[in-house]
Amino acid sequence: MFFNSQFDCLRSYLAFALALNVFLTNSSPAEAPALDHLFPVGAGIGQTVTVKAIGKAEPWPPQCWVSGDGVVFSPTEKKGEWNVEVASDAKQGSRLVRFFNEDGASIPRYFIVSQTTGYLETEPNDHIGESTQIPRLPCLIHGQMERGQDVDTFKVHLNEGETMVARMDAYVLGSTTDPLIRVLDDVNRVLAWNHDSYYLDPRIAFQAPKTGNYWIQIMGFPYPATSSERLGGGSGYIYRLLLTHQAYVRTMDLPGNDPNQSLQLHGWNLNKIPGDNAWLSSLELTTDLQQSLIKATGVSPEQEPNQSAETATFLVSHGSGILQHPGDVDWFAFKAEKDRWYRFEIQSARLGYPCDLTLKLFDKDQKELKSDDDSATLGDPRIDWKAPAAETCYLQVTSLTHDGGKDHIYRLIRETKSPSCELSVDASEFTLKPGESTEIKVTIQRDFNHDADIKVQARLLPPGVSCSPVFADKTKKSIKLFLHAAPSSQPFQGELQIVGVDVDQSNNRYPAGKITVTTSVNNGVPNGYMDQVYRKIDHLWLTVPPRPKPDPQKEQDDKKTES
Repeated sequence: MFFNSQFDCLRSYLAFALALNVFLTNSSPAEAPALDHLFPVGAGIGQTVTVKAIGKAEPWPPQCWVSGDGVVFSPTEKKGEWNVEVASDAKQGSRLVRFFNEDGASIPRYFIVSQTTGYLETEPNDHIGESTQIPRLPCLIHGQMERGQDVDTFKVHLNEGETMVARMDAYVLGSTTDPLIRVLDDVNRVLAWNHDSYYLDPRIAFQAPKTGNYWIQIMGFPYPATSSERLGGGSGYIYRLLLTHQAYVRTMDLPGNDPNQSLQLHGWNLNKIPGDNAWLSSLELTTDLQQSLIKATGVSPEQEPNQSAETATFLVSHGSGILQHPGDVDWFAFKAEKDRWYRFEIQSARLGYPCDLTLKLFDKDQKELKSDDDSATLGDPRIDWKAPAAETCYLQVTSLTHDGGKDHIYRLIRETKSPSCELSVDASEFTLKPGESTEIKVTIQRDFNHDADIKVQARLLPPGVSCSPVFADKTKKSIKLFLHAAPSSQPFQGELQIVGVDVDQSNNRYPAGKITVTTSVNNGVPNGYMDQVYRKIDHLWLTVPPRPKPDPQKEQDDKKTES
């Protein structure tokens, strides 16, 4: 091309620059909402609260999806804030919350409905002189350590001899803090403190030496840990703090069919249970795993003496015991069925007891078959075993450190297992553009000799989206599903299901989900979470965005370029 004048040259340059600007503006990548945390992370039944969404959502507001019933998120005019209404008939428990727009969806976060009235901590409250007064117990406090070295302080009144339980949930919420709790008196003396009870989350049972005011302080280090030894703070330092002087049930063991056995309770303030439902706040634990650890049915206590196979307590279902002194050994006997899979598990450290126990399995001749120390995490052992014959076998419980005492309490779980498998995916949100395909990798974890062929398929697909099922034999550790959207597919936002079924037994269903319980080590520093509110997110999400709108300017420029 030749220019006849400087004006023609300048005019062409300006037209090119304008076209380039339009192209860059229209082609800049759209973003799905990002949701890192919610604060507060829950509310009481019948409450309406203002919740801050920590993350990014442009434009405001995004749409919101909540699992279950009874919780409604309504956006406010202030960017990042929502009015959340919990219905008076809402069920206690956890919900998943996900934001989405036409470009995609956020990962889901947690919102917990409690029966105990919730309060927000108020700043400033770093010292006992500016602490937040707790009007009554039990109380559930939602807090956030907003800045570096932030400390949250709460004042309670206790009577002499009264026991207060303070339990904190942070790690299991996916919080970015490794917290600790301490109890102070009016001259700032530390009367009690705890750093880790359930994984990194602390708990204290404090008995007041005299009637008066006491102060509970919350603080935390960064998680994952940094090279700094200073206390941390930030938007991800969220927590729930339960304070109660009512009955707090640590474990609840229900007897089996033996009429001579009775309910076994361990915990604090258990004399307050009759006629007082406030003790139920002790069961307001954050995760399903914590809830399942509290109550067990069919538990038979050990019968002393049981220091040998000859005097072993016979195990019908589950058992419980105490290593009463250093060097104490407890034996249990059970009847094994040929070719049956069993899982034996100790629950002790996960219940907050100071035990590091070892579990050993012996055959009928007292030959050791298996031994384990901490496969069930937090120092609790677990053994999976397939019985080669029908015979009487034995389990032995000992302390790895040869300790013992009245607080060395444990529960011995015996379960029969059937072949099964677990399916997992790498993400919980997927985007599929019209006219394109997307690949979803499904990992297959088989347990207890599962060897059946599996049919894996996607469900709840919108019109225009297709996915052929994939079959996996026992050699496959993963498969790939291919979702395809026709060019004419309409915009869609909604749940996606990926399910595997045994080909020869279609009643055996295995929903695929995103595993949230993952751990890793980065340069010697632990990362990830051993437990969270949801250990697996089965609520997958699919976005089909709108087809791109034609750009008249770009079409005109393309024609000029062709000519």
